[in-house]
Amino acid sequence: MGPKIQGSFKVLEKFRRKKKAANTTGSLGMTAQDINLKSKNDEDRDPPRYFRKPKEEEEIRLTEVLSGLLQRLKSLDRERTEVVEEIYRLGEEAEKQAEELEKELSTLKKQTTEFEEVLSTIHAHRRVVRR
Repeated sequence: MGPKIQGSFKVLEKFRRKKKAANTTGSLGMTAQDINLKSKNDEDRDPPRYFRKPKEEEEIRLTEVLSGLLQRLKSLDRERTEVVEEIYRLGEEAEKQAEELEKELSTLKKQTTEFEEVLSTIHAHRRVVRR
């Protein structure tokens, strides 16, 4: 007998058992035999996709996916390195600008004190002239 014929005999046998169980139990529901049939049917199913051995096509596709992921990882690592270098470069530029601003600020402070001295001299001279 072929597998299709055996499968149809199993189905017919299952229906006979259910009918017989329904006649004996009435409307109580499932019997222990029905529960056993369900567990046997679960065993007959193909194993889940994740536990079976992958086909050759799937292995090739997986290696393609993994190689693509590896390339993406390498490119992200390069980008990360470039970003880190850019951060260091910007930090150095910021330090140089801070030094230049400090020099300008000290120059402006000196000029401010010189202008204050000149202004105080002008005020003192005006007081002398007015008297």
